[in-house]
Amino acid sequence: TRGVCEISDTFTVTITPIDIAILNPDTVRICLGEVVDLQLDITPSNAVASWAPALWLSSNTGNNIQATPQTTVTYFATVNVPGCSKTDRIVIEVDSLPADRAIIADPEKDPYCPGDVVILRSTNYEPSDFPDITFQWLPGPGFETPDTLWNMVISAIDTATYSRVIIHRGCIDTVSITINVV
Repeated sequence: TRGVCEISDTFTVTITPIDIAILNPDTVRICLGEVVDLQLDITPSNAVASWAPALWLSSNTGNNIQATPQTTVTYFATVNVPGCSKTDRIVIEVDSLPADRAIIADPEKDPYCPGDVVILRSTNYEPSDFPDITFQWLPGPGFETPDTLWNMVISAIDTATYSRVIIHRGCIDTVSITINVV
């Protein structure tokens, strides 16, 4: 107000709510080759998210997409409304197992005689590539070495299938071999 004159005006402010949340945990651990379904909760509900980087994604836009990363990666999902943007992130850690996990019997023969010493072995791998790898042989007859090793020495007793479980972070695999004893 200045002296006797007064000026007034009105205006409307419209606030558009905006939010984005990746519904998966903040960090997901997978084994190489696995697919992760990425799902979002977005406000406004008709908004569509953009994803970055687009590497190994089924699409770089969308609220429900799939990721098949080959290495550990951080993805960012962003939603935009006029004048505002909001981002959430997810880390997908990718692990793997030694490529050649097949078990071979040494010496190789069929059938084995009771009392034969047999080494159940696999091709060597680089331990520094798999720092947290563990092994567990499922119970079987004639174990001569600890059941937590990559290879196993057995004394052939009876025909049996020997199985080794391999775990490395997000990866798990079971490999088996049958030893025929007559």
